[in-house]
Amino acid sequence: MNPHMWANPATRRNVATLKADGIAMVGPNAGEMAERGELGLGRMAEPLEIVAAAENLLRDAGAGKPACRQTRDRHLRPDP
Repeated sequence: MNPHMWANPATRRNVATLKADGIAMVGPNAGEMAERGELGLGRMAEPLEIVAAAENLLRDAGAGKPACRQTRDRHLRPDP
């Protein structure tokens, strides 16, 4: 996302709801965007930052905290 999307009140409300529900998030980071000339909050976290966050979640799961949550059943059908 870019800074304008992260500044949107709906995005801020949705992120606040997810965090209040205990969902871990990585990023967004501040810096230069993929779009030319864009700068601000919205940059994807660096790969090593994402890996570190995943490792922490998995470590917490070993301590009895849930690492992943499924919000609904998924029914997969094979392609015809």
